[in-house]
Amino acid sequence: MLINIAGVWADAETEHQSYVDDIVKYFLTIEHGNYKYLGSTAFGDFLQANSSKFALGKPAELEQIVERAKAAQKGMSDFDKLAFRTDAKLVFNYGKFCAKNSPLWNAYSLCAKAKHTVCPYCQQAYAFTIRKARGGAFRPTLDHYYPKGKYPYLALSLYNLVPSCYSCNSSLKTTKDFYRKKHLHPFSDAEAISFFWDIKSYLKKMGTGKSDFQLKLVFDKANTSAKNSANTFLLKERFGGHSCMLEVFAETVQVWNESPILNRHISKNGFNFNFTEQHALGFDKANYKNEMLGKIKLDLYDALIQWNKAWKP
Repeated sequence: MLINIAGVWADAETEHQSYVDDIVKYFLTIEHGNYKYLGSTAFGDFLQANSSKFALGKPAELEQIVERAKAAQKGMSDFDKLAFRTDAKLVFNYGKFCAKNSPLWNAYSLCAKAKHTVCPYCQQAYAFTIRKARGGAFRPTLDHYYPKGKYPYLALSLYNLVPSCYSCNSSLKTTKDFYRKKHLHPFSDAEAISFFWDIKSYLKKMGTGKSDFQLKLVFDKANTSAKNSANTFLLKERFGGHSCMLEVFAETVQVWNESPILNRHISKNGFNFNFTEQHALGFDKANYKNEMLGKIKLDLYDALIQWNKAWKP
């Protein structure tokens, strides 16, 4: 994960909670002393005990639910464990939630309310939603941070659904268990991976007529979550393909920093606007989370500004 998108579902919480709570309430119906629609009394008790957290539980709360599920199944026979899991899949039916033609709250309705539109794992692909009343539709894939195959009771938990690109979700993460092998969480962890550019070395080589633009992935070696994220999502390897474009961006930042036309007012044929740094760079640092390669551009920008301050005559 490169960027934290903790607030991505802020506009979706009310509707998603209503959707999940209605499902849970339905399956907790008691008839003749037993759960009417469930085959496992143990799962029914587990569902009841955690009913307030399934919809909007944050990552730390979801991990508590995982531990409680383990405790609930401890000592069970294989048959009873199967019944527990079968009920979990029945209640938290992700396939039904993903149906395009569902008139109810579903994955498309959810993704349409996302506040961020770029994959937080790589920032190399968009993750937005288009849905027409008639015709085609698409949305980002929803990565189950804690995989639904192993934790089916978290299949509809809002803060277990990460809007991401196909490459990160289906080609790289697949069914990896981030509960067992910790990775940076886009909803709860700080942005611990940065990009380092050795400007001094770069300028020295440029002085000889050569270009050697290289970026280095940087994170605290003690942060195993950052290391695992960098490895799983191939961050070092993937950003190499953008070197030429990023070099041009860095050069543009430098030229602008040396000769800014800040707030130059342009007026022609009744059209008025101020030409600012954002226009010159084609980059809004205040909105870097919604920019393709935004985190890496921000790091490049900050590095150049600091460099210029340090070497200013």
